[in-house]
Amino acid sequence: MAANGHHDATKSFDVLVIGAGISGINSAYRLATELPSASFAILEARNEIGGTWSLFKYPGVRSDSDLHTFGFAFNPWKKSNIIASGDSILEYMHETLDKFDLNKYFRFGQKLVVSLLSSVWKKSRLTAPHRVRTGGKQTSSGASRLT
Repeated sequence: MAANGHHDATKSFDVLVIGAGISGINSAYRLATELPSASFAILEARNEIGGTWSLFKYPGVRSDSDLHTFGFAFNPWKKSNIIASGDSILEYMHETLDKFDLNKYFRFGQKLVVSLLSSVWKKSRLTAPHRVRTGGKQTSSGASRLT
């Protein structure tokens, strides 16, 4: 992160993950714990984590899968309601980020608009606008792997 509190506009990562839903959070944990020397970031077009669970707010939204299998193996669901409401799932996701200090890997307001793969360099070049943090400027990030 730059001295002004914003992420560097152009940065190269070993891995970039697209999306801050359940899979993005799981990826952040797995990369941080199983590949601690790898540099990575999670890009999210919207301004918050949660994916489906923060996007859809209609009355009665809930999981159709039990949270013991749908949740995080590294942070098991401990509540008695195994078929959880959307709000409960979103709360669980926020608690997981805080408990495992994963917030630092997420970059919000960044929507992937271009992805180029170079077989010569074996790297991807990605372009995502920083809508929130830098006033809509196009920025580029590189990655060896994109998930």
